[in-house]
Amino acid sequence: MTLALSRPQHLDVWSSAVEHCGGINILCGSITTICGSKEPVVTPVLEAIFGNRSAVQVLLFLEAYGSGHAARIATTYGVSVMAIQRQLKRLEVNGVLVSETYGRTRVFEFNIHNPTVRELRTFLASELELLPEADIKAYYQQRQRPRRTDKQVQGMGSVTAATTLEELAALISQALEAT
Repeated sequence: MTLALSRPQHLDVWSSAVEHCGGINILCGSITTICGSKEPVVTPVLEAIFGNRSAVQVLLFLEAYGSGHAARIATTYGVSVMAIQRQLKRLEVNGVLVSETYGRTRVFEFNIHNPTVRELRTFLASELELLPEADIKAYYQQRQRPRRTDKQVQGMGSVTAATTLEELAALISQALEAT
C-alpha cells in the first residue's frame, strides 16, 4: 500500500475506502482504489528501454491486439488519454507506428514496412509471454466484439439482454452478499 497524503481531509475518504476494498493507493492528492486488483506489471527494464510506462503500455497493447485508438488503450490501463496520445504521436513521428482515420477516430498499428519494427514486435511478443497469467487475462485478452444477443454472461447465470434492471440489481446484491 502506497500512502502519500497531501491534505488531512483525505483521511476520512481513505479509511472508508480501506474498509470497502481492503486497499487504497493515494498519490499526489488523488485517490484511486485498488479493490483487490493491481496495476499491470511493467518491468523496470521495459520502462528503461522505452522511456516510460505509457510507451510500454502502448507497445504491449498494440502487440496484443494488432491495432488500437488512444481512448481504448487509456481505458484498458486506467491512465489519461493525453499521456497515451502523446506516446502514439511520438511513436508515429519516429516511424514505429502508422495510423488511419475512421470517422473521428485515429487507429494506430505497427509500421510493418520498418525492419526494426519487425524485430521490436518479436521482442514484445516474448515479453507478453513472460507476464503473469492474471495480467494477460486482465489487459491482453479483452473481448473484441459485442456479445451475441441473449447469450448468457459467464458467471452470471440467468442474465441476458432481456433481463430487467430490477432482476440485475437483485443478482448483483446476491453476489455481493455471498462475498
